[in-house]
Amino acid sequence: MLKLTRVLLSLIFSLPITNLIGVSVYAQTSESSEQPAVSSWASAKLLKNGGYYTGPTLNNKAKGKGIEKFTDGREYIGEFEADFPDGYGTEYGSEGDILKQGFWRYGVLITSTPYGADK
Repeated sequence: MLKLTRVLLSLIFSLPITNLIGVSVYAQTSESSEQPAVSSWASAKLLKNGGYYTGPTLNNKAKGKGIEKFTDGREYIGEFEADFPDGYGTEYGSEGDILKQGFWRYGVLITSTPYGADK
């Protein structure tokens, strides 16, 4: 019976869940333990660099497509992993001009793309 319960729970945690604002999130099982990972939506999560992140989180870390607003007025819109810009994204200046655009890894722009080019 315990094994059947664990199988059913693992199936349930692999299905998408729609939260109150209509965004699908996935409850995932953490690799390091049997405890399920917690997926949620951060309305304004304070990051270590002083900026604020809005978007999906996993275990209280920015993960997925979101927005980071910096204290100097800049903002990054794109993909995140573990509280860092990670994936395709664009950094805008305080006036809305594009400062950096391309692929990021751990918060560092590694491959720049021409402005306006598709990924």
